[in-house]
Amino acid sequence: EFTFYPTRQPASPILDQPAIEQAKACGWGNQLSVKWKIPQNASPQLGYKIEAYADSDAQGKPLTIWEDAAPHIRTKRLDTKTPTQSVKLTVTDIFDQQIEVVIPVEKAPAAKQPISLPSTSEGLSYTFYELSNDKIWKKLPDFLTLEPVKQGYVKTLDDTVREDRSTGHAIRYQGYLRVPADGLYVLSAGTSDGSRLYIDGELIADNDGIHSTSQSLYALSLNQGLSKFELEYFKGADNGNSRQSTSARVALAWEGPGFEMRPLTRSDFRCKPGTDVPSVVLSLKNH
Repeated sequence: EFTFYPTRQPASPILDQPAIEQAKACGWGNQLSVKWKIPQNASPQLGYKIEAYADSDAQGKPLTIWEDAAPHIRTKRLDTKTPTQSVKLTVTDIFDQQIEVVIPVEKAPAAKQPISLPSTSEGLSYTFYELSNDKIWKKLPDFLTLEPVKQGYVKTLDDTVREDRSTGHAIRYQGYLRVPADGLYVLSAGTSDGSRLYIDGELIADNDGIHSTSQSLYALSLNQGLSKFELEYFKGADNGNSRQSTSARVALAWEGPGFEMRPLTRSDFRCKPGTDVPSVVLSLKNH
C-alpha cells in the first residue's frame, strides 16, 4: 500500500533577492574609496559596478566607471578627474539579478601625521615565539606572557624565520610602512592562521583563529612618510601533511595613489637601525 502526498511546485523557482548594506564612500581630492557588505540572507554577489559623479544625485555623465566580475571584492579604490560628490553602486548576483544604491561621498577620515625618524633601515624587526608539541594555539596568544625564542630583522614580510618548524609558532613584526603619497589606500590582508594588523596603533585587520590564507580588503587614509606598522601572526601546529600548503602563509598587498594592487615588498618597509645585528664587509686588495 502506498501513500501519496501532493505538492505544489511554483511555475518558476523562487530566488533569493540581492541586497546591499553598510555602503559607504569616502573622498580625498580626486581619490575615491567605496566599501559595502552583502547580507548573509541575500543572494551572493557575482560582480559589481561603480559609477562616480560630480553632483550629489548621481546624475549626468559619470566621472569614471569601474566594473568587475569579482564575487569577493567589497572595497574598491578609484582615481577620478575631479572630486566626487556621489556614487552609484550596482551589484549583480549569481542569478543575474541587479540592485543599485546611490551613496553620498563623505570626506575621508583624517590621516595621522607621519613619524619622523633621523635614520631608518630597510625591513622589519621580528620576535619569534614557539609552543611545545603538547600545546595547541587556536587563536593569537598574549605576547606579554611569552618568552621569545629569537629576535632579529627581516627584509620582507614572510615567515621563513620559522625554519620549517611544524610546531605552533607566532611572529610579531614591527616597523614602519613607507607611504609614497597622501591619499586613500586599500590593504589586502590574508594569513594562515590568525593575525591582527595595526597601522599607526589602530587595528586595521582582525583575522584571528584557524583558517586558510583568504584575503580581506580594508580602506584607510595615509599621509606621505612613515606610518607605524605591526603585524601579530600565529600558525597552529601541523597535523601530518593535512595542513601543509604551498601558498604564502603571510600575504599582504596594497593599492594607492598612482599604483594598482601589488604585494608589499621590502621597499615598503623601514625599521630603526639595529645595533646588535652583525654585518660582514668584504674588501678587495690588489695583488
